[in-house]
Amino acid sequence: MERRFLIQSPYVLLQLKLRVTKSYPQAVTTGELRDRILALAARMGVKVSRIFVLPAGKGQIANAYASRNKTVIFTDYLLEHCSKREVDATAAHELAHLRHRHPGKRGFAFMAAIFLPAYFPLISNLFSALIAFPFGLLASATGVKFQMQFFQALAWFEQWSQRDFVLIMMGLTGFYFLSRRFENQADETAVRVAADPEAQITGLLKISRLNFMPIRWGKTSEGWLTHPSTVKRAERIAALGGLAPERLQQILQQYEAGTSSGEVAAAEDRYAVPAAGDAERLRAAARDGLMKKLRAWVLLTIHVLPLTAFSLVILRRQLEGWAATAAYAAGVAVTTVVVILAGVWLGSMGRAGRKRRLLRRFANEHLPVGREGDVLVGFAPEAFPRIYSSDYHWDQGFLVFAQDRLQFVGEQTRFALSAAEVESIVLGLGGPSWWKFERIYVRWKETANGRSGVFNLYLLEPGSMWRVGAEVRALCRRLQAWHQQPQQQPAVRPELANLQAPNLGDVSCLSPRKLGSARVTLRVLGKLLFLALCAGILLHAEIWYLCGGVFVLRLFQSIPYWRYRDKPPAFVPAGTGDISSKALAAGAAGQKS
Repeated sequence: MERRFLIQSPYVLLQLKLRVTKSYPQAVTTGELRDRILALAARMGVKVSRIFVLPAGKGQIANAYASRNKTVIFTDYLLEHCSKREVDATAAHELAHLRHRHPGKRGFAFMAAIFLPAYFPLISNLFSALIAFPFGLLASATGVKFQMQFFQALAWFEQWSQRDFVLIMMGLTGFYFLSRRFENQADETAVRVAADPEAQITGLLKISRLNFMPIRWGKTSEGWLTHPSTVKRAERIAALGGLAPERLQQILQQYEAGTSSGEVAAAEDRYAVPAAGDAERLRAAARDGLMKKLRAWVLLTIHVLPLTAFSLVILRRQLEGWAATAAYAAGVAVTTVVVILAGVWLGSMGRAGRKRRLLRRFANEHLPVGREGDVLVGFAPEAFPRIYSSDYHWDQGFLVFAQDRLQFVGEQTRFALSAAEVESIVLGLGGPSWWKFERIYVRWKETANGRSGVFNLYLLEPGSMWRVGAEVRALCRRLQAWHQQPQQQPAVRPELANLQAPNLGDVSCLSPRKLGSARVTLRVLGKLLFLALCAGILLHAEIWYLCGGVFVLRLFQSIPYWRYRDKPPAFVPAGTGDISSKALAAGAAGQKS
């Protein structure tokens, strides 16, 4: 019981925070705002992985943020009060931070400022060594005297009781100057890319008013701000963007003469704000995200534990020569198998709880799903594997078979297709891995207006990880049987009779190949090496073996991602034989090419 509480306590604290603030971040995967942000990011050469809207709740804060994991966040309060031009200018500023890697640099600079007292002796010794040489070349007594005075002052500073406080203040001062330089650099890049200095200035002024922040500061108070004052930023933006000084003064006068605290922009002149009413799904997403991080760290730890066990056995048995070499190799081989199996097992955890949650949710909405014959699946609107947030499916819900209707009822989308609108159903390869995964691909074309597309499905029903592959193939055969003889299915449920064909548009996603990039590989390898060092020091195992083993493991696990290529499945018209085996053969050939 105590162990379970320790595991769940971070989730409990997160849920408490979300319930108090009523701020559940919502992913923006479709729509005009998402398309505009991606267009600006492409012009800047920035890759944006996720876009979120954060409900301001009772805080009523208008702001935008950029984080080093390629995420851009807007508060709904900002989107409600700012025009599209102003939001674009604000987004360009945040994307500029990502382009110049300011979030990571700012975090590193802050940590360097806080821990400056810890490594100051190293800096002082290095500086002393550098200046000792030129002072030593001076033959005059003045030079020697100055050198002695310098070293005496340095020794006194090292012993001073207030040394750490002074060093931290010096470090924070440098951090503040660096942060302001970053803001100026981001403003400059935003002016160049967005090419709308007036909207950039009015957006800054509107955000200041909405947050009840002054636009002018005194010299002393402004010196401790990480951002320059709004007026100074406006003047600099106007100069960079070629905005006439008269127009700038007119904008500032209009702001200072204004009486409202930021009126809501007209609906046609602002981006639509995602509805914040689906709190239950957002709570579940927060919980799933936290549990995925926990499972990821568990999997990273599993990389190290078997290697540590083999190292300790070798040391205690005092193995040497070929016996030690064979034991070292066996440790790497066994760890590889354990990691692959653990990854599949951890990935299949929590399915029963997910199904219970979805059944409660749809029951509260009075939707007749989850009955006998309905299948819980993951849904993704692409013709090949894609990563949405951290999963290979964008939505999850129930697949309902009915007479001449294949219906999907999920949390984010709901649709129906007739047998005539489904052109082909095949099996194709899933995400890259040493464990064989398969997904079901459906190609469709609407008869009414000619819209068409491809989506893929994956089974999410609770069950053994050893039987998932067979159950996915069985579901594919069931879909093919429905496609050939839909009249044998039950009648359409009245509550689902009005569902239409899918209409999603572009959805933000990531190619699995990105997970094999050098940056991701080095990031994961850094965590593995840290765990290996900790295990080696705490358990007195061979650190060289642990570090070398996790290095080999990481490279081995990256191979499927390096080999991965986007290859849509080879769709074959119904009635021409075993289309699933043909599709898999074609897909496998594409992966090897």
